[in-house]
Amino acid sequence: MKHWQAERAQPKQDFFGTHIPLMQHLGLQTVSSTEQEVITFLPWQACNANSRADVHGGTLMAILDFTLSAAARAQRPGSGMATIDMNSQFLLPARGDVWFKAQCLYLEGDTAYCQGGGYDEKQRLLVKAAATFRVVRGS
Repeated sequence: MKHWQAERAQPKQDFFGTHIPLMQHLGLQTVSSTEQEVITFLPWQACNANSRADVHGGTLMAILDFTLSAAARAQRPGSGMATIDMNSQFLLPARGDVWFKAQCLYLEGDTAYCQGGGYDEKQRLLVKAAATFRVVRGS
């Protein structure tokens, strides 16, 4: 119970105007957000690793989901995004820090379509994803 209370007492971190406890827990850092591109950064941490010490695929997918949705929110500030569909492809193991970049390709009515990827320090594409979001009012 003390661990839970300590977690709860941590200051809320802002992720491009939204507090997302999971991203805070994973250690995600925001870098930049423009209408053209959103960039986030995940420093390597043992708690995010799989049995081979690579960044776990579920961690990569969660951060891609957030970063892609942030690209859609950059097109429509003040709105939230609900993921309708996301597909991802793992190309190389993520063996260290990972930078994520995402763009919103289409936002019409209440539907947004975004794509992006995760890159290592050598700028190699490790994982890529595309997602469709439903725009929801308020974040």
